[in-house]
Amino acid sequence: MPFKGLNLAELDNQPIDVREAIAFYAAYGLIPMICTAEQRKDHYTILEREGYIQKLKVGEAV
Repeated sequence: MPFKGLNLAELDNQPIDVREAIAFYAAYGLIPMICTAEQRKDHYTILEREGYIQKLKVGEAV
């Protein structure tokens, strides 16, 4: 599956769940956040479904 580029100028055109997942992903990488594994999984699943990130397989090197 090809990956999508992210154009922040068009972020308002995205569904709310995608906007929230992108905001979570960006914030989680920049600031210390307290969240559950379930919250991370929910947001990452949305980004995987939309083609913004790729799901890593168990044992796969990054």
